This record gives sequence, C-alpha cells and structure tokens, in this order.
Amino acid sequence: SMLLYAKGGADTFESIECKKCCERIATDLFEIFPGVSFSIHAQENLKNKFIKANFDALMTAFRNLISNSQVVCKGEAEINIRFSRDDGDFMKIIIEDNGPGIEQNNIDKIFEPFFTTRKNGTGLGLSIVKSIIDSHQGDIFVENTLTGAKFTVLLPIEYKEWTPE
Repeated sequence: SMLLYAKGGADTFESIECKKCCERIATDLFEIFPGVSFSIHAQENLKNKFIKANFDALMTAFRNLISNSQVVCKGEAEINIRFSRDDGDFMKIIIEDNGPGIEQNNIDKIFEPFFTTRKNGTGLGLSIVKSIIDSHQGDIFVENTLTGAKFTVLLPIEYKEWTPE
C-alpha cells in the first residue's frame, strides 16, 4: 500500500464531513500513539462542510508526521493539532510539535524523495505525505516556530446541496 501512495496514491475517495473526519483522526491518533501528549481543537466552522478523501491514506500521512515528531522529540512529544476552515474553501489542519524544528537549509528539501537527515532514514516518509496530500488536491507547508516545527495541510472543501432524507 505504501507503493500505491508513493505513486500518487489513493484511488478510493468518499465524501466525509469535515467534523467527523477530525474526530476520526483524533481517535485514531490517540490509539496509535498512546504515549504522545496531544492537544486537539476543531472549530465549529467545519460543521456541514465535506471533503472528498481516502481516510486510510490521510491517516498514513498523519501517522508519518506524528511519528517523525515523536522521533525528533525523543519520546517526549507534545503535539498540538488544530482543525479549521481557512479563509477560502479549504479545511486546514495544523500540526505543531515541541521538537527542535527543521534546519533552515533543509526546509525546501524535506518533501523530496530520498532526502533524509537520519542516519538510518530512507527519505520516503515526508515524500509519501506530500504525495497523499497532492492526491487529495491539497497542499502542505512546513515552517519552524519558536517551539518546534509546524506543518499546515490544506484539503479542498467539497460543496454539496443538502436534501432531506
């Protein structure tokens, strides 16, 4: 499945309400990373908004991001995740950690396949993340903050007409 994602990946998409997507991501991350300290916030402006997504592929991307944070924070990771709607038509997911940040001369390279700063790294984790986000017609950005690294994921909101059942 990693090869599928690396090629641009997810081929089965469903319409998911943003608020429910946030809840599923939070629940899954708590289960997958029980030793990580999470702070998760979702804004109300995501109600009745939908994204077209492959949830399993998105979870692979978020697992990779959290796993990287856990490694650089040496097991003492504190992750802050915020879900909101940006000023446009995108669901915005911000993931911040308390790690050392990313060396400035590496920021433009971290999503390139096979680029790694780890002794035993493959350099595929963040390129797979980028590939998954790209397959959702989204975008991902990274920057350093005063307290660590900050990844911002933008996923397009899909508009649907509400019809009574």
